[in-house]
Amino acid sequence: MQSILHLIILDPFAELFITICIIANTLLMALDSPDNSDDFALFLKVANYVG
Repeated sequence: MQSILHLIILDPFAELFITICIIANTLLMALDSPDNSDDFALFLKVANYVG
């Protein structure tokens, strides 16, 4: 089990996936503001659940 997890963690695509998730989360947080429309606020809420 430990060797399988070790292979997954050392995979370059795993690192890329984590980096993309962090960047996407940062962008979503930057887009959030108190005066967002209801539709955009819903989009951000759904995107935060997915990401």
